[in-house]
Amino acid sequence: SCGVLMAAFALDNAAKLAEEASAAVSLLRINTRPPAWPLMLFANPALQMALARRNATSLWDEHRPIRLAPELREFAPRGYDADSDDGSDPRKRRPSVYAFKLSALALTEYDRTVYLDLDVFVLNPSLVNVLLTSTLRVADVAMPGPVPGRFAMASGEKGAARENALGVPVLCSCLIAYRKTAGVLAWMIDAARALMQRRNPELRRQGDQEYLWFMWWSVHASKGSLRVLGLPDEWYCPWRTPRVARQPGENVSSLRAEIFVGGVTHTCWAVHGHPAQKIVTSFLERTTFEGTSAATTTTRQGETWQQGAARQVSATQRRSSAAEPAAWSVGDRRPAERPTESIHLHTGPSQEPHPKRL
Repeated sequence: SCGVLMAAFALDNAAKLAEEASAAVSLLRINTRPPAWPLMLFANPALQMALARRNATSLWDEHRPIRLAPELREFAPRGYDADSDDGSDPRKRRPSVYAFKLSALALTEYDRTVYLDLDVFVLNPSLVNVLLTSTLRVADVAMPGPVPGRFAMASGEKGAARENALGVPVLCSCLIAYRKTAGVLAWMIDAARALMQRRNPELRRQGDQEYLWFMWWSVHASKGSLRVLGLPDEWYCPWRTPRVARQPGENVSSLRAEIFVGGVTHTCWAVHGHPAQKIVTSFLERTTFEGTSAATTTTRQGETWQQGAARQVSATQRRSSAAEPAAWSVGDRRPAERPTESIHLHTGPSQEPHPKRL
């Protein structure tokens, strides 16, 4: 089975996380080429309540409470009770929110998973499909990066971490495509355990991606059970702000962003960063959508864009399940798809669908 996973443990930032998550998942729902893979959200009560206030919980197919994996519970602060922790008290002694994220990654119910942070906004309709059906045929894990200078986030002034960071890149955990193998799950659990124990205090940032990196080069690389692939920068374009691009002479627009690497401008497959949320939300609020399938979906009168995206969940799943299998195994073959740079989206009055730009 394959699917998309999101996860967050909200504290006093639940309203902001819910706002970002609603925009990100609505864009993903509308701007994804079939088949429509299932979406699962791991969240604590604070985030679930914030999403409910926005009428956004139905944007995901499945919901799970975010909990520590059984292998991690003994490393929680003494007396910590996950069942009674709704996140409402930010001063409560609890494991790092990054440990909860790593735990959710390890508890995936899919054989192949694309994990997305709540502030990752997918612009390319083929991103999820390519990762699940192509990238994970040759890798156990794929993450974007490395970004020049990112090693500084994982290293102090001296020590083994800094020396290794120069040659082993720190990859960004905002987007992770991975297979549910014993080696991958052990890597994630080991990273969470080391994070909860603050095993390496010389790491400048005590976060999930730093400990994934640390456990990768210090432990799991020598075991040969972890094939890690770094994705190009344009797959997540950190802190790039998307813009609305309109086709000359046509009433058709799309969200686009570019990144300049090696003297060449590349079109972003996704953008990562909080500043993008307001632009994405504004774009969704004034746009009706032509999907990549033959069906054209629009928001109905009096319906918010979140409700319009949620309404498409069951319909899109029915179309995709009839058209293609729900999952692809390693030995399967499927027709090659040419990734498009952006999906066409209509603004203004309804009109005949424009041909897709390939």
